[in-house]
Amino acid sequence: MDWIRDFAVAACGVRLKGKNSLPKELTWTETDREKLSTTIIKLCQDAQHLLQKDGRVIKVNSPTYVFGDIHGNLHDLITYEQILWDKGPACVRTSILFLGDYVDRGEFGIECIMYLLACKVLNPDKFYLLRGNHELRPIQTVFTFQKECFEKFGKNIGQTIWEKCNEVFDILPLCAVIDDSVFIAHWCIPTSATKIEELYNIPVPLINPENKSPAAWEILWNDPVSAKEFSDYAEMIRLQGESSALSSLQRFLPNTKRGTAYYFNEDAVAKFLSANNFSHIIRAHEMFPPRYQFHMGGKVTSVFSSSKYCNGNNEAVAIFVEQQRIRVFQIQTW
Repeated sequence: MDWIRDFAVAACGVRLKGKNSLPKELTWTETDREKLSTTIIKLCQDAQHLLQKDGRVIKVNSPTYVFGDIHGNLHDLITYEQILWDKGPACVRTSILFLGDYVDRGEFGIECIMYLLACKVLNPDKFYLLRGNHELRPIQTVFTFQKECFEKFGKNIGQTIWEKCNEVFDILPLCAVIDDSVFIAHWCIPTSATKIEELYNIPVPLINPENKSPAAWEILWNDPVSAKEFSDYAEMIRLQGESSALSSLQRFLPNTKRGTAYYFNEDAVAKFLSANNFSHIIRAHEMFPPRYQFHMGGKVTSVFSSSKYCNGNNEAVAIFVEQQRIRVFQIQTW
């Protein structure tokens, strides 16, 4: 699997030492496409076998580097390699945990997921991948990943590649716990489950979490809000005459921004941490310029690891966790 990781690097003109620019289009030959499609399918099968062993909740020991959204930003991903595992994935000493949203919006979603799955296969006990809300078929059809597969491989092969990638996404773990203390997920805590043990029973594979697992859907979509925001949303719901939404929920409110799932407040975080004897929560999904955001008195941290997101000026950051110490550091990627 080393060569497919290396191809992901070379395909977009990135070199481990040197080039910092990416071409707008790939110029793969038909031979490249056929060889890649065969290898990608095999890579997906190998990754599925390993990921099924990880289960729905993975236990990770520190020291651990935690990365947020990638969104097809292969240049940043290769920069992380230069800094943290420059001798290759098989030689990494710390655990490496990615929190989802590997595809969509960026130009190199296929290369990013190929690279990460190859790293997982090469060192399964050190590389860990969680599912984000962009590892869902309906989201990818609205955004860019399905289109990217079709454009790079043609409609027929592209459809197969897209499906095989999503079969991997269907079994990705939904959350992780570092040192039995720090809870990690792409979004955050669920409304439908209080104890971490309840999440082990989420079905595998999970093609349609919205209909098949409320807890999984909420992990992928729930939003933290400040006390003032929570109060404002509650008042808005009350004025709209939806008192049942307030009476049936405690510490959670319907997520009006997303149109699905829930907002949660600091009390919800405190209850979840106490019920599971956790100290902190780390999540991804939201980009807070210029780098990251602390919520709920520092108990919740949002991390985003794709720089210049959607042509913006944000910087890429990661989190280093070691024995309940959580440190955020900026990564110079451009």
